[in-house]
Amino acid sequence: MSLVSFVIGITYRKVPQVIEELYGITFTPPALIGFETMLAEKAEPVVEDIRKKLASSDGGVHADETYWTTDGARSYFWVHGDEKFIHFQYDTTRAGQVSRDILGNDFTGSLLPDCYSGYFASVAGAKQKCLAHVSRKARDWQKLVEQDSIDFQYFADIRRFVNRACRFCRNRREGKTSRRNLKQEAAWLRDELQRLLTCDVSHDKAIQLQALLIRHPGECLVFLDDPRVASTNNLAERALRPLVVLRKITFGSRTDAGAKRMAKLMTVAETSRRHGKRTRDIYYELYTRPPDRVLTNMYATR
Repeated sequence: MSLVSFVIGITYRKVPQVIEELYGITFTPPALIGFETMLAEKAEPVVEDIRKKLASSDGGVHADETYWTTDGARSYFWVHGDEKFIHFQYDTTRAGQVSRDILGNDFTGSLLPDCYSGYFASVAGAKQKCLAHVSRKARDWQKLVEQDSIDFQYFADIRRFVNRACRFCRNRREGKTSRRNLKQEAAWLRDELQRLLTCDVSHDKAIQLQALLIRHPGECLVFLDDPRVASTNNLAERALRPLVVLRKITFGSRTDAGAKRMAKLMTVAETSRRHGKRTRDIYYELYTRPPDRVLTNMYATR
């Protein structure tokens, strides 16, 4: 699966056809694979530097994963990132050890995963559960209960709680609310969480959702005390979305090597964009300059 496939959603066989049609340049799919293989090798020091920067971050690092298909077998793409750095990792397992290997055992920043249990053992200075995932569970499970039941109201209250938490983060980031109002909203969120942890529920799904909150009460409101932390891991979800679309179009990769190659090139491409650089310029520098020069140019502010 080529990087061009990732960007515009076409296969290896179609890339040469498009280039020939547009520019009159003729080459074969194996030539494209060879080009990407060489580029991915040169990108390895850059990818490792991006990983190290995320592992040493003291801010919020978003994490997520999505399944992939390699030669008909299930595999996975993992993503860890913040506003400046995005790191993609391909692996054949969904075990949480993959994430721990990426961030290391001395990660002191805040980790923002979804509700997947694979992140439970991850070491972090703090963990913020993705409240959007909690809200989605409440939305889906609300359909299973009677509308006039306490469980229906519980799911509705969960969704309102998450909506206000997300609005709190958005207003604080955009400076639309006074410090006093933010303080009042933070107090409401703390009180509401305590109520949600202790109120009566009866349906199995409501009990299950409440148990999730009870099991990780300190991972729901980290964003209140740290402005660098969001209430969701939407940044990671957005980074994975093109892969989800590509998976539906191409049905995955043929080899592990191809998927690993794509992960490296995607890491460089997405991080370059976050620093306001054109991906093709950074790729050209990978071919013509040593890795330290590439890193300096990629991170340099205009």
